[in-house]
Amino acid sequence: MLITMSDVDQPNAVEPGLPLALASDPLADEVVGAHRSERTAGLGHGDRLALLVVGGAFLVAALVLSVLVPAVRAPSLVIVALYIGVYALVSRVEFEVLTGASVPTQLVFVPMLFVLPLNTVALAVAAGLMLGFLLDWLKGRVAMERSALSLIGSWHAVGPVLVLWLADEKTIVWSHWPLLVAALAAQFATELAGIATAERIASGTRLRELAPHVGRAQLIDALLAPVGLAFAFAAQSEPYTLPLVLPLV
Repeated sequence: MLITMSDVDQPNAVEPGLPLALASDPLADEVVGAHRSERTAGLGHGDRLALLVVGGAFLVAALVLSVLVPAVRAPSLVIVALYIGVYALVSRVEFEVLTGASVPTQLVFVPMLFVLPLNTVALAVAAGLMLGFLLDWLKGRVAMERSALSLIGSWHAVGPVLVLWLADEKTIVWSHWPLLVAALAAQFATELAGIATAERIASGTRLRELAPHVGRAQLIDALLAPVGLAFAFAAQSEPYTLPLVLPLV
């Protein structure tokens, strides 16, 4: 999952004789530092408007899905709470890739799609992200009101839920890999749409300026998805195996 930044990539400042991968990039450091600092500040007018439009649209979509999509599964409340809690913990592990920042929540999100009631997955993702924000707030890392931005960051959950619902897919089957690829593509599409709209409203950032950041984060999610799928296979029959993902994270 992508942690959005509205800054635009600039040419790398490369020391002579150093390979690009090892070169210091002061511009990237500056952008990352600004990103870290702004997270402790409150929301600006543009952020509030983006939250109202894009976050509100997500909440409506998630509630509609909770009504229209069959639950399919009925895990205990303990399992639901466990998955939301693990998602919250993983959402706090942030790593930076050039001027973008990502969290490895894909490792938990994929099992959620095949263990939790399908109609609650989008809301569970939003709850996990909000809980993660609140944990960061207790440590003074983020402003409290920024937890509401979790609604924008949860749009990626809508696409796979729609695909699995329309395909009537209840369990993971290796031979149905085209469907799993379609679910991942839907995840990227709804995530891009949500982030691009929010960034356009909040700061006027155009899609072509945002695309490199989103692309890098989605590449990471694509690489983590097969690992998440392996955990999902185990969690389908033994839901309590999900915390085994934490040492890897």
